[in-house]
Amino acid sequence: MLTAKPTAITSSPFGSNAWYIGTANGDVLRLSNVGVGSANWTAINTPFIGSISSIRLGASVNDILVTIHNYGVTSIWASTDGGVNWVNKEGNLPDIPVRDILQNPLDRKEVIIATQLGIWVTTNFNANTPTWNQSQNGMSDVSVTSFDYWVPGGNDINNRIIASTYGRGVFTGSFTANTIVGNTQTSFVTHSIPGTIEAENYDNGGEGVAYSDTTTNNIGGKGRINQGVDVGNTNDTGGSQFVGWSVNGEWLEYTIGNVTPGTYDITFRVASNVGSTKSVEALLGNQNLGTIAIGNTGGWQNFRDVTISNVLVSNGIQNQILRLNITGGNYNINWVKFEAIANPQTAFTVQNIPGTIEVENYDNGGQGIAYNDVDTSNNGGQGRRAEGVDVQNTTDIGGGANVGWVANGEWLEYTISNITAGTYAINMRVASPKSTAKSIQVSLDGVSLGSVTVPNTGGWQRWQTVSIPGVSVTAGANKVLRLDISGGNFNFNSVKFNAITRNITSITTTGTAPEFHKKNINIYPNPAADNIQINFGKRTSVKTTVQIFDSLGRLVKSAEIIANNQFIDIQNFPSGLYFVKLQFEDKLIQKTVIKR
Repeated sequence: MLTAKPTAITSSPFGSNAWYIGTANGDVLRLSNVGVGSANWTAINTPFIGSISSIRLGASVNDILVTIHNYGVTSIWASTDGGVNWVNKEGNLPDIPVRDILQNPLDRKEVIIATQLGIWVTTNFNANTPTWNQSQNGMSDVSVTSFDYWVPGGNDINNRIIASTYGRGVFTGSFTANTIVGNTQTSFVTHSIPGTIEAENYDNGGEGVAYSDTTTNNIGGKGRINQGVDVGNTNDTGGSQFVGWSVNGEWLEYTIGNVTPGTYDITFRVASNVGSTKSVEALLGNQNLGTIAIGNTGGWQNFRDVTISNVLVSNGIQNQILRLNITGGNYNINWVKFEAIANPQTAFTVQNIPGTIEVENYDNGGQGIAYNDVDTSNNGGQGRRAEGVDVQNTTDIGGGANVGWVANGEWLEYTISNITAGTYAINMRVASPKSTAKSIQVSLDGVSLGSVTVPNTGGWQRWQTVSIPGVSVTAGANKVLRLDISGGNFNFNSVKFNAITRNITSITTTGTAPEFHKKNINIYPNPAADNIQINFGKRTSVKTTVQIFDSLGRLVKSAEIIANNQFIDIQNFPSGLYFVKLQFEDKLIQKTVIKR
């Protein structure tokens, strides 16, 4: 019954000697009579896809909460009948992995979740589509790995929450009848990227939440004088104020209400009168934007620009936290500016139609411009390793590389230098051991050319051809071909535009033999691997000619059918789309079949 690695386990708090176990393939199992006799396994019905990260019980043994730790899947599920039925509770949550979940025992409508982008909270969990909001509480966008709390039925004093994080330590808070206690981090002013952020306009929330300062008093006596951040007036161009008296280990945070993905120069306006080693690091959410050294500018009011150049800001999630970490201290900061720089999309290699496009040869331009990938690392380690597209070596015909680890919502773009007008079959090489729904949408300069379903081919390197037949393309130059991924869970090697140079004879429906065209004529199985059969309805005897053409219009097989449901061997056909033409007396009827 346990068919995959356990990834989550919890014991029932209701004295039933039961454990609940979640697995890497989305199964939930109940183990009863634990420690009191022979334990029994029971499989609980689940509609999940992905690896289970957490199982929690709510107000009763029948209230089960489950989270999934994958991109591109529904990540929060709830059941109120012990797992007989499940309800999607993801609501407006972004597509991010969820690692843990807790329900407020004093107010069941409130639920918090641990995610890749900090803690998120809803106060209407019972709604059909709960509304989730990021709950900063001093944690920024730190990756939260798990929760725990004491005395689930306790009072406000005892009901403490622990949130463990990846690399940022442990945070605590507590549930009350309607909220989590703690200072709330909010914007002091509205910030945007691109734009200029004045250093003194750090967030509300106080020490340890919106900033960290080694002194409790504002040494400069300007700005928010009841806070610990040291602010003074500046003689720099434009006047205003600066943050100074900086010390190693201090930091400041700013909520960025609107983030436009793109490539930026990040410029810091700084001043210092000492030559010691010092720098400033910028983090946006869970993305490290870089670090820049700060030298001696010749005076505490002698401000100069230092710039981190060509920084790709890939995540367009709104209300992200910008954090400035101070190393070394002994400098003043006036502002930080994000300036978008031109990053035109250009072809990586020359592409033409007709022709074959190797999928790993996507355009230059980076994340959000030439491609969209859900993570920033190249998981396959081949191709352009500094970019986020996941490229690996392939065993497909011709060798080379393929794009893998694809996820729902990802896309790739290719500039096509020259396009010859014509009708094409678009043949794509794909591989996947998964039977989940997945497809590829093909468009040219925003005009859809069609989509194709990706089947289970039997392995990550067991390649098949899937086709979009009969696509009309107009002549042109420097148009952008885009491949949109739905569902993910497959590898992708190439896209080939084959010109169709021979037309299949047109279909006519004139003449007699009414019983032939009144009854359905079916080809099965479809798709097929080895053989197909043609069913002529209730007819017990038939005599007809069958011709099979490939997607280029070439005749690849001709046979005479003398019996209903007669087998036709296609096992040596390459994978792809085929046209089956049936000749019966004065009738010509065409069907299609897919060879797997």
